[in-house]
Amino acid sequence: MYPHDVASSGSIALFLGVPPDSISARPPTRVVPVPAVVSVADAATMLGISRAFAYELVARGTLTHIRLGRRIVIPRWAIESMIAGASQTDSQLDDSAGAPSR
Repeated sequence: MYPHDVASSGSIALFLGVPPDSISARPPTRVVPVPAVVSVADAATMLGISRAFAYELVARGTLTHIRLGRRIVIPRWAIESMIAGASQTDSQLDDSAGAPSR
């Protein structure tokens, strides 16, 4: 039997000489935790802006941040709310563009 003739995991097990229940159809998935906070550089990447502009938003107070000693981190919820706020602003602009002027 050649490897290209193998059709199922049971056949693969027989080919490899191992018990059929020892081979699963799919490898176990690994759950990777999502961090609660990210660096300013990572936040900039997530928002699609430059690192310098992200630091400017932090300095202005526009982007919520936490200072941990000398390190500045951005809570994930702050990034998500900024994106949601931008989406709402864009949809409001789209709605007002089609509205007749008074």
